[in-house]
Amino acid sequence: MIDFEDIKQKAVDVITVLSDKAGEVYTKAEGKTKELAKTTQLSAEVVREKNNIKKLTAELGSLYYQLYKDNPTEEAAQLCAEITAANANIEALQKQIDEIKAAGKCDDDVEVEIVTEDDACCCGEEGEESCCCDEEKAEESSDCGFQEEKAEEPRDCGCQEEKKDEE
Repeated sequence: MIDFEDIKQKAVDVITVLSDKAGEVYTKAEGKTKELAKTTQLSAEVVREKNNIKKLTAELGSLYYQLYKDNPTEEAAQLCAEITAANANIEALQKQIDEIKAAGKCDDDVEVEIVTEDDACCCGEEGEESCCCDEEKAEESSDCGFQEEKAEEPRDCGCQEEKKDEE
């Protein structure tokens, strides 16, 4: 005959084993989750420190440049020269920006040409003497579109000189 007590005991044993295994899985998952959280936190701290190093290195470089730009070491001379040239370029560009802003407004008939990849040089020789595209562009635009403002001294874009050279 079937012993229900034996079946009952086996069911309890299986449930106990399953419960123990579930507890182990939970414990391992909890450990992995804590490990992942900690490594993520530490990784974020590493990124913060690397960013801090970049900032401090930039500040150190800036300080070095300010102190030694007129008499840099041999290793830093090229970089100092490049920084000086870039600063001069920034000043010239800023001056142009300030002049445009001082004029008060831009002409209403300013045209903007959007060049797409399809508009690129068809022969791949753009900028070379033999480029067919330069001839086509010259034929398409007889005037550069530069509008002189009524000011004390008229500005010249240089297109008039180009036309004289062509004639």
